[in-house]
Amino acid sequence: MDGTELGDQKPIALLREMSRIMGSDLDIADFPRELFLEKLPQTTQAMLAAFPNKTIDEIAAMADEMIISKPSVFQVEKYELSTLKAEINALKSELKQSKNQGNMKDQDSSTDGLCWYHARFGSKAHTCKQPCTYLGNSNTGH
Repeated sequence: MDGTELGDQKPIALLREMSRIMGSDLDIADFPRELFLEKLPQTTQAMLAAFPNKTIDEIAAMADEMIISKPSVFQVEKYELSTLKAEINALKSELKQSKNQGNMKDQDSSTDGLCWYHARFGSKAHTCKQPCTYLGNSNTGH
């Protein structure tokens, strides 16, 4: 029994394999529950412990469902990693786009004819880029 492992097979197949190894005259219903359970993942063992009155066949069927419906840690980590990579790439793209738009705004003087400095700081602007239609330009020497 030591060499018998769950591996890629379903728990019900493991139970049948263990029963076959123990001998053909052993009925599955009489198979030692503990021997079967110790071959299952610990989380599955813990969940099945709540059903002491179930038959070994019922336990094996429940274990099948639990293992099938529960993705492995590797699958979850792989999914999360690929999702995080996609989100990072999207953020990088947005940041690059935002920077490009910001640079264009710095050079663009189309905000109601005002340069970026007057559009941003109004009368407190110390710098002006022509062409700029700021009203104070002719009076203040900007």
